[in-house]
Amino acid sequence: MYCTKCGHKNPENSRFCEQCGTPLEGGQQTPTARQGMGFASTLAKSSIPIWVLVSVIAGAAVILGFLLPWMRAGLFGYGVKVSGLTFIFYIFRIMFSGILRWLDGGQVFLLVTAFLLIIALLVLIVVMAVRIILAGVKLLGNQAVLPGDANDIAAKIKRNAIIGLILMGIYFLLVMIVVGGVMADGLLSMNTLSFGFWLCLIGFAGALLGATVIKQQNF
Repeated sequence: MYCTKCGHKNPENSRFCEQCGTPLEGGQQTPTARQGMGFASTLAKSSIPIWVLVSVIAGAAVILGFLLPWMRAGLFGYGVKVSGLTFIFYIFRIMFSGILRWLDGGQVFLLVTAFLLIIALLVLIVVMAVRIILAGVKLLGNQAVLPGDANDIAAKIKRNAIIGLILMGIYFLLVMIVVGGVMADGLLSMNTLSFGFWLCLIGFAGALLGATVIKQQNF
């Protein structure tokens, strides 16, 4: 341990300099220990961009899943594959095709309300995915971001991922209720969830995992 005033070399953990008496910082870590801690810190920080990239890719997976088939059904006597995007168009087609005339006023109101809620859920799911991607790209591209700001961005990714998972759950329950009612009227012959739906779930779960790891490493 060297004195910061006179430069004299003192025994490790000395409290005062043997030559000039200047107080020393006792119990200083050896260079080896400091280097080990520095290496561990560097290693932890180097893994951060990987998990940020995982969150970005997961958000992109949600967008891709939104465009892939979510549901396979027999509609109007024809077999169709409905993605999150095309589901919106099918909903409008049902609403304006005259099919609702077969129902009474109360049923029409409930069905239209459910359809509008499904559209809102689908739009919000895409919005959450886009926000995850934008937050991740911002974190990847801004190397000068402060630790507190990085944690805030990770928190936003985590929050959007959780909201996305909740929206997916509400969508599933609502569609099962609506589709069940339509099937009872003989308009739908079958309903199965397809790859696109599960890809969206996996995407939000991946973004949640990435954001959680980022926050735990205190980037």
